[in-house]
Amino acid sequence: MSILIPQLKNVQESYQINEFSRQELALAMNLNPKSGGFAQKVADSQYYGLITKNPRGKYSLTPLANSLFNSTDKLQRTQILTHVFDNVNLWLYIKRKYSGNVDQLNFWKDLIEIAGLDEQIAKQRSDEIITAYLKDLDFVNNPNIVIPQQYKQNISPEIILKGPHKQYSIVETDQEKIQKINQKSRLKWTFSLTSEVGSIQLEIYDLNTYNMAFALLQTIKNQIENTIGESSNDTNSKGGSKM
Repeated sequence: MSILIPQLKNVQESYQINEFSRQELALAMNLNPKSGGFAQKVADSQYYGLITKNPRGKYSLTPLANSLFNSTDKLQRTQILTHVFDNVNLWLYIKRKYSGNVDQLNFWKDLIEIAGLDEQIAKQRSDEIITAYLKDLDFVNNPNIVIPQQYKQNISPEIILKGPHKQYSIVETDQEKIQKINQKSRLKWTFSLTSEVGSIQLEIYDLNTYNMAFALLQTIKNQIENTIGESSNDTNSKGGSKM
């Protein structure tokens, strides 16, 4: 929770809309959208009740998550995080039975009863689960939501070329790839230049269209990066000034 919550806080601060693609969500969380780690974080976020996924495949922060991130009061944050914490059935069971004093010698028996694990696996995972529980419990009681700087640096527009089977990075697309794109375009394959920030799409059917689209989106990308930079400088300036 102490890692996941700041990641989702960065999602809220990175985008002005509360609906994100899988790639946008991963970008703000500083994760690879195709990795198992990202898939697990998404599952955990949904389990905690912090994000939802709509039928169109877009993700949104829940009202619970937004209320947490919009609050600056420590007591209120603890109350909200307690609700998040209690969404995990195993955590709620441990809290009700042990609070912060878990019986480490016999907890594996609880895992057999609650999770249906066999004895060997329950004994192997007992210490790991207790550690995770106590870490989350400590975060609930001492909520310090700080976004690591590397997460913020990772949010910048990426212009990519999407095709039916592959994605080409615009900055890496060479003349040979452009020729292949043009050949497929003549066969009525549709490609789009997409800026993930702003969801701008332009269909490409020939080299001239590609060149115009590239120039246009590169200009937009630079403008967005400048805006992000100015916003970051303003925030740092405000944070550093004292009366």
